[in-house]
Amino acid sequence: MPITVNAIGGDILARANINMQQALPQIAPNISINAFATYVSPFIRGIGSKIVNIGLDSSSSVYLDDQYMARASSGLFAFSDVERIEVLKGPQGTLYGRNAVGGAIRIITNDPKPDFSAKGAVAYGRFDRKMAEGTVNIPLTSTLAMRVTGNLDTHDGYVKNINPAFPAGQNRNMKVALGKLLWKPDDRITVLLRGDYSWKRDFADNTFLALDQTAPGNVGVALGGQVQTGFYTYASGLSRDKSYQGKSVSRGTELRADYDFGPVVLSSITTYRHSDNEAKADLDATSFLVLDGSATVDFSKAFTQEVQAVSSIDGPFSYTAGLFYFHERGAYGFCIMGPGVLGVGTSLCGEQGTRTRSIAPYGEASYAVSDAIKLTLGARYTIEKKFLDYNVIYTGPSRTTEDVNPDPRSASTTIEPSDTLSFKRFTPKVTLSYKASESFLSYATFTKGFKSGGFNIPAIAAPVSRVKPEDLRSFEAGFKYSSSKVRFNAAAFHYKQSDLQVSTINAATGATTVENAGKATIYGLEGDGDWALSRRLTLGGSAGWVHGTFDQYIGTSYVLSASLPACAAAGGLGASAPSPAACLGYSAVSGNFKGKRIPNTPRFTGNARIAYEVPLGDAGNLKFGANAAYASRVMQTADNLLSLHPTWLVSANATWTSSQERIFVTLFGTNLTGEHYTTDQAQSSTGGYLTVGRPREWGVRLGFKF
Repeated sequence: MPITVNAIGGDILARANINMQQALPQIAPNISINAFATYVSPFIRGIGSKIVNIGLDSSSSVYLDDQYMARASSGLFAFSDVERIEVLKGPQGTLYGRNAVGGAIRIITNDPKPDFSAKGAVAYGRFDRKMAEGTVNIPLTSTLAMRVTGNLDTHDGYVKNINPAFPAGQNRNMKVALGKLLWKPDDRITVLLRGDYSWKRDFADNTFLALDQTAPGNVGVALGGQVQTGFYTYASGLSRDKSYQGKSVSRGTELRADYDFGPVVLSSITTYRHSDNEAKADLDATSFLVLDGSATVDFSKAFTQEVQAVSSIDGPFSYTAGLFYFHERGAYGFCIMGPGVLGVGTSLCGEQGTRTRSIAPYGEASYAVSDAIKLTLGARYTIEKKFLDYNVIYTGPSRTTEDVNPDPRSASTTIEPSDTLSFKRFTPKVTLSYKASESFLSYATFTKGFKSGGFNIPAIAAPVSRVKPEDLRSFEAGFKYSSSKVRFNAAAFHYKQSDLQVSTINAATGATTVENAGKATIYGLEGDGDWALSRRLTLGGSAGWVHGTFDQYIGTSYVLSASLPACAAAGGLGASAPSPAACLGYSAVSGNFKGKRIPNTPRFTGNARIAYEVPLGDAGNLKFGANAAYASRVMQTADNLLSLHPTWLVSANATWTSSQERIFVTLFGTNLTGEHYTTDQAQSSTGGYLTVGRPREWGVRLGFKF
């Protein structure tokens, strides 16, 4: 296939101890995953969207089987019974699904099989980690089979509150279930029904550490609050009991029907997804009540219908044609309280509702000019509308210092009447490939990518700002080599991006907001491969380099309020009097970011992995695996004032399996070097916050299969 795809099998995921999508950068090049609370946002070759608000879309999309995951909060799930993961690089949209500017991640689970099988495992690890998973495959009739998978993952928090009476943060309490029914009455008809459910409730979304730990930059410290005392500690007065845990629930269904007419296979793919996400957060990351939120909720109901026709006859000409329809109804609500908002005891809240309706015909056709040369032409035409149904802001005295929802509401304001935005875009693709031999394929491709704009919510003042569409022009050239022992892919790419949508923090609400940068240029190289040195020893790895900078961008930056003229006009900090409000925290100012690096994009990424097997005869087998992944410094803000340090993450495992491979025992470890690293940083008016990565962990897993 003349496209850059990192296909990662379930065995590679297991050897690298990868069971959540946040860890994908450890085994694939030029990928960065921004993990913030229950939100998971992929960046592929520098293209992505951090914490996509309701009414906007991700630049790099995620799919579960054939289902598009519209919300970042619904993309948080464990890898259970996965056949493979495909990471497609560059603009997508001429072959299936929803258009994406940066690329797509497809998590493909195993389909039901005609024979009975079962597998399961339990595990225990550091921080009282308890895991259990099981899969059963049952042939119900000669034409109908069922496959059901369940997964449970819990552990204690590894970030301790400085107040020992409060619970630890970054714990996990997660359940996932997935079921499939496959009906195949004859060789022509295949019908697949899938349902999935994920549930998560824990303190992972309320574990913020103070970015600026001193006054006057940190408002909470200036008012007498405390901050963290160590890398794995945090300060908060919000998380007192389980009722203040965050909660994320996502459930989806998919019905796929394929009919083989001989020269063409017709497919219908219908999906529905319902997701709810509720978070409670101490946004100032101190023990003083400065900026707290207790009812941040996003809600989504998404429906898709896709019809495909794929040619299935041999010959020089082949094609794919389809029509994709998407409809989503979403809502977002928030409540925040503190002197950083309207004053102690007063809450500011908002409720917004949006809808998205999109329809897009697409197609791709290939013609083999000769046995070696193939020309491929593709196109997509997207017609999309975004609706702002309501945007209401209200205030009032909070119920308690813990629950900042107003009771009663003292004021309510409709910020802006309902409105509609329309977007249309034609995005072509041209690819020329050359197959020098059965082992070697080279290609060059030009593609346009598009992501629609929308309404920038939450917004507490009229007019609600509009976000422009994001466009990208992509040039890529690469090659693929594959033999019985070696597989290697490499590519070079050059992107020109306009009106890219960049996330920042709203100074008034503490919530994520989006603004358009003017232009950006991204180019880079990447490669990945595997080498089977023998039947026992396999080596693998990948490497990537990305250079991405803004060509034109007047955006928002945060600077110390004490350094601004407003502070001097208010009398300055003063030595004998309390610091005036104009001198505390940070203030949002405009800045020119031309030449600055694009956020969430490490320049260098790479990993090396090894697998070695030792046969023990009738006593079974020993398998050893290790993975080391590197990511260079990552800019977190467009002004490049915040960054994540370079990281090395090393994992390893050793597995014994019985001679018939019915029973196995695995010892595993992650972050074996005990790397201290942060996963997210954000500037805000109260001083900013950060989240920390997982420490060294170890455990043992016992399982069976038959």
